[in-house]
Amino acid sequence: MKYFTRLMDGLDVAPILAELDAAPDLWNQYRERKDAAESPHAVMDDVWVRYFPREQLQVPQDFVRENRCVFYPAWTRLPSLHHHVFALMAALHATELGGLLITRIPSAGRILPHDDRGSWHAEFFNTKIYIPLRSNARCVNRCLDEEVNMRVGEVWTFNNLVEHEVENGGRTDRITAILCIRTE
Repeated sequence: MKYFTRLMDGLDVAPILAELDAAPDLWNQYRERKDAAESPHAVMDDVWVRYFPREQLQVPQDFVRENRCVFYPAWTRLPSLHHHVFALMAALHATELGGLLITRIPSAGRILPHDDRGSWHAEFFNTKIYIPLRSNARCVNRCLDEEVNMRVGEVWTFNNLVEHEVENGGRTDRITAILCIRTE
């Protein structure tokens, strides 16, 4: 495969999912990705675990300029995620941790085709990791002409600077932790 790489499988994500299910108030606390005009992410819900400081996000340009990330309150409420984040960073020899989001795409939902070029965050944090927490056989991630079905317990990287999209054709939500790291 050219755009996707499966790093591992067999990751026990049940504790993360249990913590997330016990904290429904974490979803959509920050709606900028969902509510932005013509957003490809309009149908999804998300939890912001780590990103740029909230007080520095005043206008749309603030989301694409250089900045450093901080942990949001969701980090302390999802302690089962901590080990996996730092273990993946160590395994990939990461030099810095960027944004960390958890996304939920409902049944029949879709993230529209887009690329993340032009965003300092997407380009500086040059490795994007997907950790499926809940999925089904009809969830498809696409990068240009390539597609994969990422299963629960697998860990994937992919190139988010090329056009990509996600389609959930199944009957259950698709929930994925998305971890952005810098590798040299």
